Amino acid sequence: RIPSPGHAVPRGILPGIGPWPAFGRSGRGSGRGPGLPAKGDAHFEEDTAMKSHGTTDSGLRRGAERDYTDVAGGLSFDFLLHEQFDLRLQAKAHRFLFHNRFTYSYFAPEGFVSLQFRANRRHHFDVSGGASLRSYDSKIAVADGYEPPQPLPQRSDVLIFGGARYAYRGPFHFSVGYAYFDLSSNSWGESFRRHRVSIAGGVRLPWEISALGSASIFLSSYPDGVYLAPNLTVIEDDENASAVSVKLTRSLGSHFEVDARYGAYFNSFPRNEYTYLRHVVTLGCSYLF
Repeated sequence: RIPSPGHAVPRGILPGIGPWPAFGRSGRGSGRGPGLPAKGDAHFEEDTAMKSHGTTDSGLRRGAERDYTDVAGGLSFDFLLHEQFDLRLQAKAHRFLFHNRFTYSYFAPEGFVSLQFRANRRHHFDVSGGASLRSYDSKIAVADGYEPPQPLPQRSDVLIFGGARYAYRGPFHFSVGYAYFDLSSNSWGESFRRHRVSIAGGVRLPWEISALGSASIFLSSYPDGVYLAPNLTVIEDDENASAVSVKLTRSLGSHFEVDARYGAYFNSFPRNEYTYLRHVVTLGCSYLF
């Protein structure tokens, strides 16, 4: 089964494993798409070896059939193990509301850990992982031909994920990473396993043009098989398919920026003889305050 929006792992959960070279730190907001993301930090204590602070994250998206509200809050502890090593431990309570299909809404306690190593100013390594225990606002689904248990139990999922990344920051930016996702559900058709290998880079070109590129390969498996149904809602292409994308940007003065983007997305399910291929070209103009 192609995962629903509730299966998507927010990119901030795995710092730096997303398509662009970055490592998430406290105090920075992040978001994607036409939503309204927000992030806040409240520091409780700080010294040279440890920082502890509360975090709140929220996201709101309106449009088409993907309206959702995403809210999370918790505690984060940062440890400076060495001048080259940072350790972060984080615990959160997470509430996801998918308004058009409320059965995919859930509540989850979540835990994360990440370790960053800075060899020098240009070479960075990080590993991270975590788990999410999701309780949904729906009962389980049962495969056709099987007698459903009575009463139907509530749907519950266990999401485990982890990954590693190397990044270079110098005259150009480059990163390569690996991530693994394992979603085990007591509801039929919802479990999946996924491996993701990604590479990304950015460089300054002549005529003040910046070029960014990324590529990712997904290897997915579905223990209950893959099927299509009219009531399925698939997640974004770059979260569910192997992809290649290129972006060119150029500033026009101090307030305007133009960009051109191309993306190709591919997925194949040999057992079901399904193949998916999509090309996307966009042109944009931004005004910078």
